Amino acid sequence: MTDFFITQSIFHPFAFVAVYLIFVTKIGPNLMKNREPMKLNNVMIAYNLLQIFINVVLIILGLPNLKTVILLCSITSQDSFSVVTTHHAYALLKVFDFLETIIFVLRKKDNQVSLLHVFHHVGVFSLTWIGLKYSPGGPNYLSAVINCVVHTLMYFYYLLSTSIDKKQLWWKKYMTVLQVVANWFIFLINVVSLLNPSCSYPKWILLSDTTYMLVLLYLFSNFYNKNYLEGNAKLS
Repeated sequence: MTDFFITQSIFHPFAFVAVYLIFVTKIGPNLMKNREPMKLNNVMIAYNLLQIFINVVLIILGLPNLKTVILLCSITSQDSFSVVTTHHAYALLKVFDFLETIIFVLRKKDNQVSLLHVFHHVGVFSLTWIGLKYSPGGPNYLSAVINCVVHTLMYFYYLLSTSIDKKQLWWKKYMTVLQVVANWFIFLINVVSLLNPSCSYPKWILLSDTTYMLVLLYLFSNFYNKNYLEGNAKLS
């Protein structure tokens, strides 16, 4: 069990999530209701650059620790200072991710504040916190490295979209495909670890992660079908 500020009390993650949800569903929309969308282009550029930098740093820090991962159980040494501190940094990054939705709200991009978007942000942060608090490493750690790789590419796409005609960014569809493939991989690793009787990683955490991934895959499938298979794809 770790003792970072973010994990010292169960109140902390609830507070982060509550403030996030209240702002993006109530305070933010009401604040912007009778206002013009804010022009936050420079803020978006800075945010995307910072996201790319942080995710690349976490990939560099996280990859060496994957040599201790047992794929069929996804266990990493919980006593490793590098594993725990990198896991902690990733949890803080998931709090920083909340700013993305706040920017959407201030720009009145209501279509981007979807159930999939909000569920994904809240779910990843919550499960990352649980893993950090009770069992650092494991499938949460492996998922974090995969997530950082996907997010590096995703925020690079977002960075380009702030200065390039979105019609030129033909690979948006493949970013969604990459996210779906990565989520399936994470889901299968969690299922295998959950069903492996010799896996010592806490089963209740594995079950929570697996359930979350199942719902996320369902929401991503709906998003993909609506935007790409029904012929009405729209660039955000």
